[in-house]
Amino acid sequence: MGRIIKPTGDGSFTIFDERVGECFHSIHGAVQESLHVFIRSGFDWCQKTTVRVFEVGFGSGLNAYLTLIRANETQKRVDYEAIELFPISPDLVKTFAHGIEDIAVFERMHDLPWQVK
Repeated sequence: MGRIIKPTGDGSFTIFDERVGECFHSIHGAVQESLHVFIRSGFDWCQKTTVRVFEVGFGSGLNAYLTLIRANETQKRVDYEAIELFPISPDLVKTFAHGIEDIAVFERMHDLPWQVK
């Protein structure tokens, strides 16, 4: 049993984990879900110049990637901390990245060292 990349309703992708029988993101739209929940209802809501994020379950990294994009657009500083018990493999990162606008940034984000503040 492993992890499979699946298309979602908005044309973006999610990862289906066969071990638990669940997708990382909504099958109706992974990017739409992340933008609604994580960016518009979280990041954009914060009026501070520094946004602190703690994500339980880094997963595909889509939330972190979209946060990076919005931080660059708004010139906000972000202190981002995430935990993940089962990080996705480098091969899965590369496959998932095909649906990402800036593949190099997305892959670099996954290459950063863990447990560093």
